[in-house]
Amino acid sequence: MVFVHHTSSAACYCFILVLQYLSSRFVAAQNVLFYTETSKNRHGVIDFAYDAVQTPLQDHGWNVTRTDVSEGYFTPTSLNNYDVVVFFYNTGDDVPGILDSNEKAAFQEWYRAGKGVVGVHSA
Repeated sequence: MVFVHHTSSAACYCFILVLQYLSSRFVAAQNVLFYTETSKNRHGVIDFAYDAVQTPLQDHGWNVTRTDVSEGYFTPTSLNNYDVVVFFYNTGDDVPGILDSNEKAAFQEWYRAGKGVVGVHSA
């Protein structure tokens, strides 16, 4: 699990560099879910970061899916299509938050099965 927490664009660049390095050096093609849902403040860097990450990862054979909603993605069946979930600038810890209890349970089971998680900033 990787966590990057900082409010400046430097954190975004660091995150991009880490993913590019991993994609080019160590990890075979992966299926990545880039999850950007917010229920409160939406950070302006989200679109910029996705655009900056998507092309280099795809150039290295990674399959990148972006979603701004959890519905339909955080189920056992859907999560099994992904090797890595990137939580990027998600906000909304209020009840019920961005994932409901069933989605959280499916995600926890998926993670315990050895899948990868990257959390950036308010993830």
